[in-house]
Amino acid sequence: MLITELKQVEGKTIKRAVTTGAGDTVVLLFSDGDCASMEARQNYDLLEIVLDDSISNYNLFAVGAISEDEFDHRIEAAHSQRAVQIRCQEMATLARLKEKYE
Repeated sequence: MLITELKQVEGKTIKRAVTTGAGDTVVLLFSDGDCASMEARQNYDLLEIVLDDSISNYNLFAVGAISEDEFDHRIEAAHSQRAVQIRCQEMATLARLKEKYE
């Protein structure tokens, strides 16, 4: 489960943590399998902790929340879905062009 509120973190034990490429975000895996992605933002004298509402497949894999096989499956599914979207867009463009020039 993805944790999206700080109150959901209370009482949990962190099993593993990784920083993202930018370094300002930490992805946490808790002992119960829940995950959270937290970003620290500096606003003047105030340091704000913001929970992201999603975690990339790469970060889920990096923190150990999903296996390499699951990661590969999710990437393949995303590529397949994107290919279908592109094909639909191309077909719609083709239909518009046919209608315009026929």
